[in-house]
Amino acid sequence: RSGLFESTNSGNDWKGLNHPPAISLDWPAVAIDPARPQHVIASSLWYPGHIFETHSGMSSWRVAVDLNDFSLGWRAIAFAPSDPSRVYAGVGGVATFGQFQNHLKGKGIYTSLDGGRSWSPTPGTASAK
Repeated sequence: RSGLFESTNSGNDWKGLNHPPAISLDWPAVAIDPARPQHVIASSLWYPGHIFETHSGMSSWRVAVDLNDFSLGWRAIAFAPSDPSRVYAGVGGVATFGQFQNHLKGKGIYTSLDGGRSWSPTPGTASAK
């Protein structure tokens, strides 16, 4: 519960990665691009409905997705092993700010076909809105 950190020397030293706009303590889903390790996509319980993305070693983040719904949170993010430009993210219900509720049904899966820059609901899954 102290945010995202990185080590570039096998865990001897650590550097915090909470940089605006991605300032948060709770990160339930983090995915590292297998083709480009400096490319990271993450979700935050402090900003439900948001997915953040960085291409610069986590020193500069951007909001990649904002569902504009604080009752939804990203529970899982994964790059497709066969094609890192394809990324999947699962949406679940958040009943109270910053806490997933397992009794709430999932809200669907979103897919990015451009490495996380843009996202769309995956056909055949529950709609997130």
